[in-house]
Amino acid sequence: MQEVEIWVMANSDGEYESAGEESVAQERFEENCSTEGGRRLFKITLKVPLPEVVEIEGEVPDTVGMPVLTAK
Repeated sequence: MQEVEIWVMANSDGEYESAGEESVAQERFEENCSTEGGRRLFKITLKVPLPEVVEIEGEVPDTVGMPVLTAK
């Protein structure tokens, strides 16, 4: 299994940017997305069997708590 770390910054309009490093995700977001309104930064850590393709879905709650991801 390979551990993969992904940083995603998203705004309330559904625009987002992602990268393997937090600073790169934030920089891309500032360059390419609207900075008006709310935004959130997410860190996603996955242990995946590479190079197999795995689809993952999840919902991040508005409140504090650990999101649940399901793999298909």
